[in-house]
Amino acid sequence: MNSLMGSLSGFFITGLAAVATFQGGVYNIDKPFNLEPAKIDGQIVSRRQFLCYLFGYLAFSSIVFCLFGIFSLSYANTPDVFFKTNCHFISKLLFGTIYACWLAHIMGATLVGLVFLSDRMSHSSTDTIYTIADDK
Repeated sequence: MNSLMGSLSGFFITGLAAVATFQGGVYNIDKPFNLEPAKIDGQIVSRRQFLCYLFGYLAFSSIVFCLFGIFSLSYANTPDVFFKTNCHFISKLLFGTIYACWLAHIMGATLVGLVFLSDRMSHSSTDTIYTIADDK
């Protein structure tokens, strides 16, 4: 898992660099979202800012996740002599739950970034993704 997260952190850093250097052109990456603008601390952010924040967060989170995984490997190999059996079992269960939830969060945020880059960025700013039929 650590080697996967190490590879993904490189992907996220590359994605961050790519998004930061995208040309405006057809994608209008420097404009806010069409339907509901994304806001951070009450301020509307552009598509570029949203993706930079997303990939920056994912890069940082995956690097910390790798360090967390290295710590968990060293912790998993500690002998039970230092801990009572129940305490050791509960701490491993808690550690594993946090690890799995964090991994699911990183994967979910990665999918949001990939969907946005592959689908949403291919629409021009005048395209509507969802249309509402007019009953008149």
